[in-house]
Amino acid sequence: MNAAIRILTIAVLLLSAILPAAAKTKFDTIGGRENFNYTYISPAMLKAMSGTIDSNGYTLDTDNLTSVETISTLTDGTNKEFWDAIRSVIKEENLETLSTNKNYYTRFDMLGKINSAGNITHLMLIQQNGGNQVTVTYLIGDIPVKDFNFGF
Repeated sequence: MNAAIRILTIAVLLLSAILPAAAKTKFDTIGGRENFNYTYISPAMLKAMSGTIDSNGYTLDTDNLTSVETISTLTDGTNKEFWDAIRSVIKEENLETLSTNKNYYTRFDMLGKINSAGNITHLMLIQQNGGNQVTVTYLIGDIPVKDFNFGF
């Protein structure tokens, strides 16, 4: 009986250590607020999708992604807490600016972290239209740069 209790205790400890890490999201607290739309795609769902997704105009293979988060607003793009959350992720993950494109009232920023193999491991796409309309997509995984079809 002691062995069964030990095994059960170890299993519970392992699950409690693994599950919170798997569910760690960056924008869910802001996404729950009025005027914000939030989507999170988990590693399990990405694996089940086994195909491609279109994220902010880029088609990416889901096989190498571990999570996708998107948060957008049509009216609150100047919200301080929203931008504090974005800056926090940029600082926490040490993201650097990969490209920026500004055209009239539209701005598109691509920030990321690149590993030694030349693949992006963390990618944040920020699109702003006129200040108040903002969409942020944050992807984690192994993202080959060759998969991008740049629109600028």
